[in-house]
Amino acid sequence: MRVRYEFFVIGYVLMPEHIHMLVNEPKKALLSKAIQALKLSVSVQSRERPFWQARYYDFNLHNEDKRVEKLRYMHRNPVKRGLVEKEGRCSHALFAKERITNSGSAAMTIRSARAAASGWRRPDSQ
Repeated sequence: MRVRYEFFVIGYVLMPEHIHMLVNEPKKALLSKAIQALKLSVSVQSRERPFWQARYYDFNLHNEDKRVEKLRYMHRNPVKRGLVEKEGRCSHALFAKERITNSGSAAMTIRSARAAASGWRRPDSQ
């Protein structure tokens, strides 16, 4: 997906019922099309139906301070949930040290269908 839509994953954290991602804007399509393709590629490999919820939550980040804030939030999330003791210990996380310049970034939370059944809510709605 990254190659096809020409976008860079700046960071991600995979949680039990959702994934946080920080990506730049794709060069070859709208972000929504790239996410749709990503979700499709994952769901065809899963036996669980439906695997994803139809919607994802995104917001644009227009400066380096916001990017750092969102990356910190993403990587503290497993610690806050008690999944790991310390930041950086999550095996399902990535932080790209390279900076993205001259392009916008979008942070997003994508929920699995299981999240709705478990009562998971948007992080900013609590």
